[in-house]
Amino acid sequence: MKTNLLITIGFLLSIEVAFCQSSNVNLIKEWHHGHSFSAIYVNGNYAYLGSDVALNILDISNTSSIKVVSQIILPKTINWITYQSGKAYVATRDSGIRIIDVSNPLQPIESGFYQTQGKVYAVSVSGNYAYVANDTAGIRVLDVSNPASPFEVGFFDLGNTKANNVVVSGNYAYISYEYSGLQIVDISNPTSPVSVSFLDWSTLVFTVFVSGNYAYVLSDSLRIVDITNPLSPLQVGATRRVGSYNTLFVSGNYAYTFNNSSLGSYDIWDVSNPSAPSVIGSYDVNTNFNNLQSVFVNGAQAYFLKQSSFPGEINTLEIVDVSIPASPSLIGKFRQMQMFYDVCSVGNYVYTNDWEIPFGALIGVYDITNPSLPQQIGIFDDSSDYYAGMFVSGNYLYLTGGQTVIGSSSGVKIIDISNPSNPVKIGSYNISNTTALGISVSGTYAYVCFGSQGVHVINVSNPAAPVSVGSLTLAGGFPAIEIVVSGNYAYVTDNANKIHIVDVSNPTSPLEVGSYQLPADGSDIYVSGNYAYVAAGEQGLQIIDVINPTSPVLAGTYSSVGNDSRLELYKVGSYVYLADFLNGLQVIDVSNPASPVQVGYFYNISAYARNVYADNNSIYLVSDYSLYIFNNTFVTNTNFPDDIKNNFLLFPNPFSTQTIIKTDKLLNSATLTVYNCLGETIAQTKNISGQSITFNRNNLPSGLYFYRLTEENKTIATDKLIITDK
Repeated sequence: MKTNLLITIGFLLSIEVAFCQSSNVNLIKEWHHGHSFSAIYVNGNYAYLGSDVALNILDISNTSSIKVVSQIILPKTINWITYQSGKAYVATRDSGIRIIDVSNPLQPIESGFYQTQGKVYAVSVSGNYAYVANDTAGIRVLDVSNPASPFEVGFFDLGNTKANNVVVSGNYAYISYEYSGLQIVDISNPTSPVSVSFLDWSTLVFTVFVSGNYAYVLSDSLRIVDITNPLSPLQVGATRRVGSYNTLFVSGNYAYTFNNSSLGSYDIWDVSNPSAPSVIGSYDVNTNFNNLQSVFVNGAQAYFLKQSSFPGEINTLEIVDVSIPASPSLIGKFRQMQMFYDVCSVGNYVYTNDWEIPFGALIGVYDITNPSLPQQIGIFDDSSDYYAGMFVSGNYLYLTGGQTVIGSSSGVKIIDISNPSNPVKIGSYNISNTTALGISVSGTYAYVCFGSQGVHVINVSNPAAPVSVGSLTLAGGFPAIEIVVSGNYAYVTDNANKIHIVDVSNPTSPLEVGSYQLPADGSDIYVSGNYAYVAAGEQGLQIIDVINPTSPVLAGTYSSVGNDSRLELYKVGSYVYLADFLNGLQVIDVSNPASPVQVGYFYNISAYARNVYADNNSIYLVSDYSLYIFNNTFVTNTNFPDDIKNNFLLFPNPFSTQTIIKTDKLLNSATLTVYNCLGETIAQTKNISGQSITFNRNNLPSGLYFYRLTEENKTIATDKLIITDK
């Protein structure tokens, strides 16, 4: 999985190195959708939401319009999040503790990290110390007084059992043991934690929460322990069995647990009498899968995570009013699909089509005024199961498909996006027993493929009341699948590997005037000038000369694509951008249609490339789990910032033992960071002064690396390092 460091390298370098998975394509930002929501912490107007490897920061000041204002991608799955003094401390399963500066919620920055042994389940921070529940490695105590350079100062060994949570209160740490009970440790001296007491229930223990004089332990039941005297804890109450999952939060007189029985719900317990806790309310979330930190309560609001238990389910954060615990009520919701399917852009906004049949679909709206700091500002969600096609024209987004019941027919939905943060459906057009597929809008007409019902021309001059004005059944009766309109002609693909060319100069009477037989299924089509560009699956890019629409001819091909039929494309200027299902992004120069040539690629993506869109500034690629924003240097000349135009000399390069970086600039407290091809930091030197830096290979394996030299938070030099074995 790429990190933000790889993003930085991708932005600054354009290096053609095959095994580094990219060439001439500069990644600005990756926006990630996780498999499931995994952790939640709330502070003020912001919620910190773990979604697989992504830490999302949500503005929750308006619960009816929750926005993701920023995101940072971490190396591994997020298990736990806590907050102190502008820093988020994030426990990632296999990559230790990451410390994120969130003092500016719009621009989170990783301050530092500490790689612990084994898996990390939870973290608790008190003062200058972080206490880490580190699986069988016990509790590790980190000094985080300098967030950029945390280090271990102490530990507490739990033997062969696992620590799955730790809570610090005063001079004591309360540790839940997975297979036994509750350990209380004196941490008044963080360098030398000492056990003072232990309760053993000889059963699975999932988590612990401390509130006031009580520790609440979730095992085969919710156990309440009086810790007024930590040296002599006493269980004073217990509930019936609460399910086999591990979510617990206590606020005031109420405890919140997750009950995985049936379809799953959060139970609210009255613990005002610790000796006799009782359920007084519940809130259904219809899932039977939740993680350790799936609930957070802040005042009268509870934040419940509904996590997907199957690929493609919708992850949901539900904000619930619990001022009356016996009757909790929903006041806000944030939903996120796992998978991206399609993408388009207009102005400063990107629209993504996110879905997975049969669980649901939604449209995500992103503000990309600053492409390196996108924000998810809106969602359109009408409980549809999927959208097959998407097209933006003016202030309207046109969606096709959009079934609300599997097997039902569905047509075109017209969405007003004049306010991108609040997309609203204003019109629709349907044909009985038929589902709309491809769509293209030109002027006041939408041209829609309705499968075996052919192409329908819809007047959308009044988007609230679209009207069909013409239709055409394709020659041979083949189903119409994809469509693009250019000038007076519509170009339609069918399921028989053919392009149908339709004269639409009179929209009320479309007429098929020509066709072209493709060598494979035409999964996508774009027309520009005298040429049609067709994604023909395993046969690659087909360029068809359509200057004479009645007699189209092949002009050229580009066939170096992945061995898969799912290929999508878009064209800007002299370049075609291919979403190559198995191989990410390819950029093809088609200035000479007879001899198209690859001029760039980006293969290092998560899962499969689904679709691509481009404009004069950026390229947008969606894979199953990520939206990628690239700088479109092919149609614009984006220069490096002035602050990296200094003179630097790297010699020798390649090298086997050491190399020297020399500069005519006098360095002052500079930092040299070296990355591998995955964007992982493998070496770093700080507080560099002078005009010469020596970098020693040490034990690094041979291969390609990158360095970045920074000073006063600005990048002043970047380059590649090549290490050889002589």
